[in-house]
Amino acid sequence: MVTVVSVLSVVAAIFCMVFLSQGSFSMIGYFIDLPGLIFLALLVIPAVCISGFAKDFGKGLAISMHKNSEVTLLQLNKSIEAVKLVQKLLIYAGVFISLFSFVVVVQVMPDAVQYSAQEYMQVFGNNFAVAILPLMYALVFSLLLLPVSAVLQRKKIEYIQK
Repeated sequence: MVTVVSVLSVVAAIFCMVFLSQGSFSMIGYFIDLPGLIFLALLVIPAVCISGFAKDFGKGLAISMHKNSEVTLLQLNKSIEAVKLVQKLLIYAGVFISLFSFVVVVQVMPDAVQYSAQEYMQVFGNNFAVAILPLMYALVFSLLLLPVSAVLQRKKIEYIQK
């Protein structure tokens, strides 16, 4: 339940930011970058699987969504570590993909002599915006995992107090 509420609140916040910045939802297309999401998944998912925390991450998500789930202290600790690892991997992968995209943007930009300054800056600005989207996705996903981490920490404290 906590995760669903946090997802809905982040989505609502993003919609509000888009709406308030431009006055309409027609700008939402500017925030969709499928290759950025794919690259983020291609970096994070294998790293989590290689680390051996994939099962613990899934269990952590399940524990955080169920109110009365019986778990051991060891499982709580492993789930907490798995969620923290995924959060870090998301941030590092987002930064890496964005930096890589910046290099590509600078390398493939056309010669400034061919275009007016306004046209050149518009092309550069659009490419720069697309390059930063993977970092924004990583931050949003990491933000969505904060309540999961907090619920797991709370359950760990409750388990210890029993």
